Amino acid sequence: MPPSDSTALPNRVVPAHAESGYVLIAIPNANRAATWRQVAMETGHPVVVVRDGEEAQHHIVTKGVPILLVTDLSLPKLDGFSVVRSLRQQPRGETASVIVVSAFQPLRAAAKELGQNLNFARILQADVDPSLARSAIQATVGTVHDEPRWPLPVPVARPAGTPRQAPSYRDLTGR
Repeated sequence: MPPSDSTALPNRVVPAHAESGYVLIAIPNANRAATWRQVAMETGHPVVVVRDGEEAQHHIVTKGVPILLVTDLSLPKLDGFSVVRSLRQQPRGETASVIVVSAFQPLRAAAKELGQNLNFARILQADVDPSLARSAIQATVGTVHDEPRWPLPVPVARPAGTPRQAPSYRDLTGR
């Protein structure tokens, strides 16, 4: 069973145009940001780390919408909720996946309440181990590998009208 502090909200489908995008990590704590950066780099997408909400908002406005935003809700200068609201107002902002983290249970509870409106992919504790971070990223933007696996799997097309099935906990963790 997944950890109780991890709240999975409906997964978003990342459109094809996002394939060349980047991952934006807005976490003020250097150690936590390093964990997320290390795992996000495994996606093969460029990774940008910022330390406050104003930097994150500026980066989104000037560089475009990331395919994934990982943000702490307690950012200096501009909180994580405001960063996500700003992201969602950008052209194609609704296509970005968002993982929010917080050290504070009341903020995670508030995120769960607002999650439907702001479309959070995951809500996690601030201190996550790399395997949980990897599972969260994999569930939101696709496959993450510790090392390249060759040959790459060929995607199998689903018949038209077949609903996309969310991955199970076993699929995400290998357990």
